[in-house]
Amino acid sequence: MKYGLLLLLAVSLFVPAHAQLGNFGKKLKEKANEVLQERKEDIKDNSRDYAQEKLAEKQSSYDTTSFNYAIAFLDKAESFENQQEGERLVRTAGFLLKDDEKTELEEARDLYESGRLYYNLRSYSLSETYLLAAIVAYNLLGEQQNPVYLKAVGTLGLLYNNMGRYELAETTNANALDGWKMSEGTGSKGYAAEYNNKAVIAFNRGEYNEAEKLFGEAFALIEKAEGKNSVPFAIANNNLGILYQHMGRSEDALEKLNVCLEIAGAELREKSGTYIQLMTNKALILQENKQFEEAEKTYQEAIDLQTSRLKLNRKSDPDYAHLLNNMASLYLVTGKTEKVESLLKESHDIYVSKFGEDHPSTASAKADLGNFYRSQGKFTQAEPLLKKAFESRKSKLGTTHPVTIQSQEDLAVLQWLQGDVATAKTNYNEVMEYSMSFINEFFPPMSEVEKTKYWEKMKNRFFTFYNFALANSVSHPDLVEKMINYRLMTKGMLLSTTTKIKNTILNSGDKALIDLYNQWQDQKRILAIYYSFSKEEMSKQNVNIDSLENAANQSERQLSQKSSAFAAAFVPKDVDYKQVQSKLAAGEAVVEMIHY
Repeated sequence: MKYGLLLLLAVSLFVPAHAQLGNFGKKLKEKANEVLQERKEDIKDNSRDYAQEKLAEKQSSYDTTSFNYAIAFLDKAESFENQQEGERLVRTAGFLLKDDEKTELEEARDLYESGRLYYNLRSYSLSETYLLAAIVAYNLLGEQQNPVYLKAVGTLGLLYNNMGRYELAETTNANALDGWKMSEGTGSKGYAAEYNNKAVIAFNRGEYNEAEKLFGEAFALIEKAEGKNSVPFAIANNNLGILYQHMGRSEDALEKLNVCLEIAGAELREKSGTYIQLMTNKALILQENKQFEEAEKTYQEAIDLQTSRLKLNRKSDPDYAHLLNNMASLYLVTGKTEKVESLLKESHDIYVSKFGEDHPSTASAKADLGNFYRSQGKFTQAEPLLKKAFESRKSKLGTTHPVTIQSQEDLAVLQWLQGDVATAKTNYNEVMEYSMSFINEFFPPMSEVEKTKYWEKMKNRFFTFYNFALANSVSHPDLVEKMINYRLMTKGMLLSTTTKIKNTILNSGDKALIDLYNQWQDQKRILAIYYSFSKEEMSKQNVNIDSLENAANQSERQLSQKSSAFAAAFVPKDVDYKQVQSKLAAGEAVVEMIHY
């Protein structure tokens, strides 16, 4: 279970600000000026069609307007759309679709509202562009005391947090906090919201003890500014509950989730999809803690609530389908397999009806149903579903997209079970090479906490491959060689620590080297985000992945030239068991214990 997505939930209020936001980073200022001067008209023209399309596809997530609270959701607690709040999103984006003359201040606010909209739609490149443009526009107008200016800075901090660009997230959040402190004081609603976000950033970095301390301080601020019966106070309880679950304090986690739902229910239960997401948080925690009966009750309550809110529209609602998937997952874990198929089939049919046969969400539904059939030995039913999921993902997401690789692995396992070892081997070889490429690309700039989380996602793939290799070692001995090499490569990366080298660089006093290292780390994090996007999403956001890769590679080459320690610690190296073998003297041997 991982820290999932950050949703912007805004709590209704507008207040004046009386102070200027100081010390905004020089680089951000330069970038914002460049954005405003060179891209303002460009982004307005290029994004109009995109905005219209997205508004039709997903009218969601803006419950009310003003302060932006980060909410912690678990992996499966996602939402596709919130029909009840669609009108507000349409109004938010309406300025993109009309050409009325506006004042400069209205145009500056429009830039901010665009940034919020695109953040919510996961259009990070466009969101960053608009938010930076809004920030510099308010500066040029001398409107640093405007509360929207501070909200733009705070939202930019959430954007960087969502992208894993934590250093920028912390700096930007600190600037927003300073701004609210100077303008409205530490008792203001804006300051309380940003303090919650500060705690979430620490949580997302894996700094759990620090995050717990910050959440405690945020509780006091939110209670004073908003009250104990407010939605922001409910959000804070949810966030602390998710933190407790990550810390292994499950009883404390459930206590906080129950408080959250009790408070939020009065305002959100009947009108907001966010409430159902919060319920799903609770159900997932109950499931992880093996409190299966309570988890089933909570899932069913969420399904019933979603059904009552949707009235006659449930058959075409992807959020309802997602809840069915969660319930099916619970039934699979608890051995109630007779209840799984009907739920997955109903969910699949909803996705097909809503998005069509080739949409990535439909592909996920096909993969879920196909993998269920595979687990039940129904290979004939599983095969067309898994093949279609793979082909759809390859077409829409690209050959090297992580989800596409997952589909290729699903097929390889099925082919292995069907006895087609040769075809399974071909697919598995590609899967494992892509997986090693991912690790080599993303491991180096990660913190130790991030590496642990990433490996938790990847390790089962390696363990399954080890089983495949050993099961077919007689007829395909080369698989055993690959297994040993993968083991050596991953073991070396897991045992090595880059923290010491990173600290050496950051404490070197060499500003050029430090700036180059920070630039390289940021470039790698940006790439990690965009590798998870579809080809269509990257095209619409004008993301040139080749250009980003070239820039990151250039930074890496420059770092290697400037720092031999960096080259030794961060640049991936090929590892082969034969290299180890060549170092052994006569009579020596190496024994490696491989868990699988």
